[in-house]
Amino acid sequence: MKYPSNPSNLCENYYKKEHQGINSVTTPEILMRSKQNAFVMANIYYLQKSHHSTTKPSNTEKKKY
Repeated sequence: MKYPSNPSNLCENYYKKEHQGINSVTTPEILMRSKQNAFVMANIYYLQKSHHSTTKPSNTEKKKY
C-alpha cells in the first residue's frame, strides 16, 4: 500500500520506528499520524500501547469487539 502524500514510501515503513517503540514519538502530531497509520495497517498492538493508561479500554470493553 502506498502513502498518498509520498507514493514512493510504503505505508508499513512510514512510521516503522514509532510502531516499534512508543517512546520514540517526539510530538503530538507524530503520535496522531502514527496512530492513523496503525489503524490503516490494522496494528492493534500499537494502538493499544499508544493509549494513555487513564483512557485505555478495559478488558471487558475489548471483548465486546
